[in-house]
Amino acid sequence: MPSVPRPVAAAVLAAAVVATGLSACSVRLETPPVITPTPSDDTLLRDASAVAEQAVLLASLEDPSGCDEFAGDGTASLETSLAPVRLEALGGVYVAFPSAEPDPTPSPEPSRACLPTVLAAIDTAVEGATAAQDTSLAALLGSIAISHALASHLVGDDPSWTLDLDETAAALDPAVAAELARMHDAARFAYETLAATVDGDERDGLLALRDSHAVAVEALLDAPGVADLREGVYVVDLDVPPAQAVALAEQGIGEAYLEAFASSTPERSRELLVAAATYLRAALDASGAEVSALPGLGTDDLTEPAAGEG
Repeated sequence: MPSVPRPVAAAVLAAAVVATGLSACSVRLETPPVITPTPSDDTLLRDASAVAEQAVLLASLEDPSGCDEFAGDGTASLETSLAPVRLEALGGVYVAFPSAEPDPTPSPEPSRACLPTVLAAIDTAVEGATAAQDTSLAALLGSIAISHALASHLVGDDPSWTLDLDETAAALDPAVAAELARMHDAARFAYETLAATVDGDERDGLLALRDSHAVAVEALLDAPGVADLREGVYVVDLDVPPAQAVALAEQGIGEAYLEAFASSTPERSRELLVAAATYLRAALDASGAEVSALPGLGTDDLTEPAAGEG
């Protein structure tokens, strides 16, 4: 076999190396297509509530009389103070691919009426809480809906926020209903015990609360499959002022209903959200505390009265 002259062999080898290098470079220069992440359903629900919450903040500033005339003076300012806390809990408003350059001719945003904006935020939060797959998100959105409903004095006054014990009992898991019946019974016992230590209107109020919790106990125990976990006697701390004892008991029951709502998957009932709101309102009424941004999540301080109250 004839030999290849060295200059020719070197040229062929160099060409091969260059070709290989170019081939490798062409592979490295190829980039995969940009994949835009698809948000989960829960992310979309969270985002919708965040947008609604930001709208409430702006509307409460632009149209305070719209909320105050419906729910009483101070409602708009309360929403103004609570909306940023709710927004922070939601993680703020997500903006996809924000532009570094501002729009030179931005479109003016439409003015917002306070009351319709708040009602829309309630609907958005309720829908999100009912549909969320994550129980923590369901509890958060449910709490936000309750906060708005309490601030606007809808709980107990508006038909959609009025407790129906039979519907509530039907929506509960039997094991959860049994524990809630025990909690209601403990409150009934405590209120009757505390009523014996006071007189006048305070005594009458405690006895009325006792009776309402007795009705709740019977409604829950009448539901199919609910065990009777009631005890004969419960411990009552008589050193705690009656109003504070009521506030703590109602708060605990309200939190339990919110937890039951969030954990009742795959289908959640609005009735449990209304029940949570009902007892959380009773806690506020007893304590005189202000509506919080996230009621029912264990962060409320019932020892601080609302502004203007002693």
